Amino acid sequence: MNREQLYKLLHGLENDGIICYAYRETVFSILSDGKCDGTVYLITDASADALSDALMKRDFKEITRIGDGIDAKLAQQNVRIRLIGDMENKALAEYLQF
Repeated sequence: MNREQLYKLLHGLENDGIICYAYRETVFSILSDGKCDGTVYLITDASADALSDALMKRDFKEITRIGDGIDAKLAQQNVRIRLIGDMENKALAEYLQF
């Protein structure tokens, strides 16, 4: 996945009301090489059901819920999305406000 493909994916999910952020490993990989050949790591506070529906609309395959995340494939690219819950959102918000 290259930078444009990642942008298109994130923008498409945003149009469905799902905000995802890329983990730093994915960002560093794309910034340094212009692409991410390994797994693309994302994080969101969307529900698993809403996210699964949005991924199916975008032709993702092998969508699997594993613990606090969803694994999926887009063509040959592995995508792992971590779902954060309300308690983590509150802790993150408090940390960012320090």
